[in-house]
Amino acid sequence: MSQLAKRIKLHEAGKEMMARSDWKAAIQLFREARAYGDNMLLLVDLAASEYMDGSLYTWKETLTEIETALELHREILSAHTLYNSALFVGKFLEEQGQFKAALVSYASLLEGREFDDRHKIMALSQLVRVSCFLGLNREAEVHFVELATKIRAFKNHDQKVEVLHALMLADCALIGVEAAVTRFDRVKNETFVKSDLPLLIFDLLDQVFASANGDRNAMSLGREILALLPVELVEPVNGFERGLMNLFLSQPLRYREVFERAEEMSLTTQMRLAILVYQYGADGVDQARAQKLISILLRSFDGFAAKALTKR
Repeated sequence: MSQLAKRIKLHEAGKEMMARSDWKAAIQLFREARAYGDNMLLLVDLAASEYMDGSLYTWKETLTEIETALELHREILSAHTLYNSALFVGKFLEEQGQFKAALVSYASLLEGREFDDRHKIMALSQLVRVSCFLGLNREAEVHFVELATKIRAFKNHDQKVEVLHALMLADCALIGVEAAVTRFDRVKNETFVKSDLPLLIFDLLDQVFASANGDRNAMSLGREILALLPVELVEPVNGFERGLMNLFLSQPLRYREVFERAEEMSLTTQMRLAILVYQYGADGVDQARAQKLISILLRSFDGFAAKALTKR
């Protein structure tokens, strides 16, 4: 068997381990594959597995290798490899809080190479989302208009969710939360994975609370948004979180009792609860305790952010 064939075989075996969420096995196979020659997508899969495994030191080293290789070999990489590598770098620059650098990585996917519409749509989605996050509304508007014209022909499920997410965030930033609610209500019955709808709903609620500062109309809109979510499509954990959010909106004193029992909950639920309390407040809840709980949870549950990222 040739060196190339051995590398490909080990790479494929590693991807099978990724599909099973066996990150350590995937890392081992990818490292063995590198002994038979490097490859950009092999590096991308290795870095993704290291991140999901919580091996952040080696992940950062691999990420640096990918960035260097992109800079050196950009012109000779295939469009498919360049797209996946630059998208990966952008996502993980975001995870490190380097949002402007992530924008540069995403913008590179619109420049100088012939990408197909699917690639351009995904690049535009990332540009819209991050521009909205940074408050760069003029840039977001330019990309928003182009993205909105392309989505009708977009069929791939996973990527369509990302596009919808970007459009909804742009609606919130450029028009108003009501426009995002209208868009969601129009498409909510399309085919989505069970976990997608709650994720979009909670992002909508975040936008409502962030812009309203406790206004009663915002609370009413929050309940309206929750009503859009079909209960039968929600997995049990998301159903509980939905109930938790509803409790936060309607019965803050009861919500305080739930917060006081946070230690009995799963780490993911504790995290969401603590962040909600710290960001938006609830009558009688100790903000300092919420902030402390967030810090403890971040240290004790390294995989939370990575798992959240994979749902985007």
